[in-house]
Amino acid sequence: MNSFIITWYPGGSVGRVQNGTAVGLQLYYDMAVDFTGQRVGGAGYITVVGNVSFAVQFIQLWKQKKQYTIVNDVCTVAPLDRPEPSPCIPSSATFIGYSTQGKNELTIQSWSLAASDVGLIDGHGYLSVSNVTCVPLGVSLMGRQKSEQGPVPMLFSGGHLNYTSGIPDPGKWFDLPSSCTQEKVSSGLKREYAVADWPHRHLGNAQWADGLGSLVKITANFHSS
Repeated sequence: MNSFIITWYPGGSVGRVQNGTAVGLQLYYDMAVDFTGQRVGGAGYITVVGNVSFAVQFIQLWKQKKQYTIVNDVCTVAPLDRPEPSPCIPSSATFIGYSTQGKNELTIQSWSLAASDVGLIDGHGYLSVSNVTCVPLGVSLMGRQKSEQGPVPMLFSGGHLNYTSGIPDPGKWFDLPSSCTQEKVSSGLKREYAVADWPHRHLGNAQWADGLGSLVKITANFHSS
C-alpha cells in the first residue's frame, strides 16, 4: 500500500481551549497519500462551530520539505520540519486488542500510541485499523497542542471511509495551483489549527504489526471584512 485515497467522514472533530474559551472544529475532506513519491495532498471543508465554514486544500512535498495550504485562493507556504511519515506503526505503539463490527463482519485492531508518536500534540492517542487489509478506520488524540502562544488543551476524534488503493489522477492532488507559484501570504488575520494530520501512516499489510500516523498542520487564513 504505497499509495491510496481516503476520506475523513463527517463528524471528524477537534476541540480546543484557547485562552480559556472552547473552540470546536468539524472536518470533512479527501486525502491522497503517495509514500513512493513522498507527497500528500488533500482538499475539503473545515467548520468552526458556531462561526464560519471554509474550503481548504493542502499539498505536502516532502522531497522539497514544503507544505502549501490554500484557503480562499490564498496560498501559504511553510517548511516541513518534522519527520516524514512512513507506512508503518511506530515500534513504541502498544497493541490493545481486537473488536468486531456488524455480525462479526469486520475485525478491528486497536493500538495505543506513545506520547512521542503523536506529533503536534503532547499527549497520547489511539488508532484502529482493519485486521486483514490494515486500512485506517479511526483515530483519537488527547493532550496539549504545541503553539507559539504555549500549550493548548485539545481533543481530536475522527474516522475514515472510501479507501481506494492507488492514485489514478495524481495531478489532481499534487499539482500546485497558480496561487502557489507566487507563494503569497495572506495579509489578513492568521490563525493556526492543527487539524488533519491524521494517521496517513498506516499498516502496510496484515503481517506487519507496525503502522500509523502523524499530524498535518493546516494554517487557516481568515480575512478581515
